[in-house]
Amino acid sequence: MLIGDPEAIKKQAEKLNLKLDWGKIKIIDAHDQKLLGRYTGEFYALRKDKGMTEEEAAKLMKDYNYIGVMAVHLKEAGRHDFRRGGHNRHDGTARNTDYPNQGKVPQSIGTVFHDF
Repeated sequence: MLIGDPEAIKKQAEKLNLKLDWGKIKIIDAHDQKLLGRYTGEFYALRKDKGMTEEEAAKLMKDYNYIGVMAVHLKEAGRHDFRRGGHNRHDGTARNTDYPNQGKVPQSIGTVFHDF
């Protein structure tokens, strides 16, 4: 699973001369407002009892780590499709306590690949 601008991802892959089977690669468009609205609403519903506001949920949904977590949570991506943290230092990644189903976070989460 790749998260980012689909055209930018494909352009960068072409620039790097990567031969990829795009039919087998799921790309989540990080700028799709309908998708982000759905993810934000679900995340807020899961966390509002712990004090999260809709504004905080919307802000977090701009982070590719949270987009990936919600894609897995909503079964739009498999837990082995999503890996976190590869694009930057780990201090910005979703923590186990941030995962909507606390205690059920897959152990394989490791790296997010997104806009190049």
